[in-house]
Amino acid sequence: MVFPNPADNAVRIQIDPAFRKENELQLSILNTVGDVVLHINWKTWKELEVDVRNLHDGMYYLNVYGERMNAIKKIVIVH
Repeated sequence: MVFPNPADNAVRIQIDPAFRKENELQLSILNTVGDVVLHINWKTWKELEVDVRNLHDGMYYLNVYGERMNAIKKIVIVH
């Protein structure tokens, strides 16, 4: 679950129970041309808050992935 969406200052991410089988997750935010604008190693299954104040307004793709699983969500940043 990703909220709020659209976001202003931060995006909160709650992990899907299916991903709890992974030892470590990676989180990347990509712009619409596929460039990684933010990357985080995520080693806990608690809620993660990601600061997006440095991102320009627009649409991005949030990619959470591990060794066996991958999930992509669209997020919108509006300051």
